Amino acid sequence: MTVPRLRRVLTLCAVLLAAGCLPDRSGRDGGAIVRDSAGIRIVENPSPATAPDLLVTPLPVVEIPRSSARFRTAGALLSGVRDVALLSDGRIVVANEGSKEVHIYGRDGALLHSGNGGGPDQPGFQRPTKLMVLPGDTILVQDQYDRVWLDDTAQRVARTPFDQGAYIALRRRSFSLGGEWIADGSYLTSANLTHRREPPLGLYRDSILLVRVTAGYRALDSLGVYGGREQEAVPVEGSAPVAVVPPGARSTTWSAGALDGTIVIGDNVRPEIHLHHADGRRTWVRWPADPEALTDRDVEEYRLRTMSSLANPEDVPRMEAALARMEIPDEKAYYYRVHIGVDGSPWVRLGTWWSDPTPYLVFTPAGRLSGYIALPGRFTVLEAGPGYALGVVHGDDGRETVRMYELER
Repeated sequence: MTVPRLRRVLTLCAVLLAAGCLPDRSGRDGGAIVRDSAGIRIVENPSPATAPDLLVTPLPVVEIPRSSARFRTAGALLSGVRDVALLSDGRIVVANEGSKEVHIYGRDGALLHSGNGGGPDQPGFQRPTKLMVLPGDTILVQDQYDRVWLDDTAQRVARTPFDQGAYIALRRRSFSLGGEWIADGSYLTSANLTHRREPPLGLYRDSILLVRVTAGYRALDSLGVYGGREQEAVPVEGSAPVAVVPPGARSTTWSAGALDGTIVIGDNVRPEIHLHHADGRRTWVRWPADPEALTDRDVEEYRLRTMSSLANPEDVPRMEAALARMEIPDEKAYYYRVHIGVDGSPWVRLGTWWSDPTPYLVFTPAGRLSGYIALPGRFTVLEAGPGYALGVVHGDDGRETVRMYELER
């Protein structure tokens, strides 16, 4: 089947499912309405306003790096934290892209071990981006496309390169290799279905196809067609159009960190997320929500942070001109991004990337709304499990701090 034909088929399926066609069985599960529609389990939750507030410990139970001078050792300062993970004895593993290393810290925030993924006559990490802790505290690191196994002292055990035949085949089909390895050995990636010579002026979203490449590269399992990141090409006098991502942009995010292989995908154009289970089951999770207006303060914060992120001073005049002329949406997207915990529980980050504190909706692995939680600082959850949230806080001064909070039930 050609890509255009596949896109038409998948789009038709998506329209039928979104319309709620072919309802089969329905019931209630803890206040949520659960029904089946064309083989998809749909969980319709009550309003988040009625959900309980989930509380966290007043102070983080782990903080890396600690402010104490005792812990200001080599490798203690973090830059480019891409992922974190929890070992069975409570130690914390950090994939630090800035130094191209994996660090292991104690519960007191002290640096215990560091490793660069190399070995005798073997290269080190190029870009350590994802972590997964396997039985026996073996640490699986995704290094760009490859997989590297480390022991619990961050020393290299083995490396498995991405299969060259699969690499070539995926690239020929326009798939991105910036994907994510899943616990069962399969690979989650995407392909852009909209091919343009140049972007249109104004706001636009390209379509993307998400697929799971099964273990051993034997087959492609299509997960559906979604909207890509919303962008705007802004005309600037005397220059090529400047591409910007508007405040409160619509986008599709996904996460595959669950140990049972479940994937969560969320297109924030609606209050809904999709769970794709390893055994082929699918669960659509929904909740009622009204669109939130984009305020003048939001827009000003967006402009300040966009300008401060520019590394090249020569880009400043063009970006200033683009921000002055860009089209500002009236409303925010329904949420910012999605994450799935190691136990399969979806976490939906509300607000914007500069929200402080950071609000989340937390769901059970079955899709029922557990509650609402606000984590201190600009907190990105990178791992969550029963009773804890582990992630990175981005400070206004650019400093990154890994923190772990325990949930108080």
